[in-house]
Amino acid sequence: LLDASLRTIPSPGIGVTLRWLASPNIAIQAGVAAPLAGPEYSMPEGHTQLTPRLATVSVKLSTDPVNHGFRGSIESGLGVLWTRAVGVAVGNYNAFVANDVEPVPFLGGEVSYNATRNIAFAIRLLGGPGLRPTKYVFKDEVAHTEKVIGRYGRWVGLASLGLDVAWN
Repeated sequence: LLDASLRTIPSPGIGVTLRWLASPNIAIQAGVAAPLAGPEYSMPEGHTQLTPRLATVSVKLSTDPVNHGFRGSIESGLGVLWTRAVGVAVGNYNAFVANDVEPVPFLGGEVSYNATRNIAFAIRLLGGPGLRPTKYVFKDEVAHTEKVIGRYGRWVGLASLGLDVAWN
């Protein structure tokens, strides 16, 4: 689930993360998460469909396995939130298409269970502030006014439930 606004619902999606183990407890990883369906802002002036994507690079510190294969970890890194917005306007307001890129420093944590030597199940949460949140507006060219649709990216959160597959 990817979310970056209090006014929209989280976007369910799919993600992939590649991890290189520098040591048994330190990993460098890069990942991408993309929604299956993006959030939408609706109002009388029109509606806007968003398609957010999040790419991340981080360092992950993990504990040794405890209690039959459970492991905890923390991570810190930098993400890039890329959002495509399509606004469909009503009346005198103008429609728009916008692409916005925003850096996001983040912190995160993960709990995993090693079912076998090479397969683990994991729950991961990460979040951080957006450094360049985007304000989407409908513009009325006749009255020369703007109507704010919403702000996206003041903060970014990602929650995932996944399968960790390792190979040597």
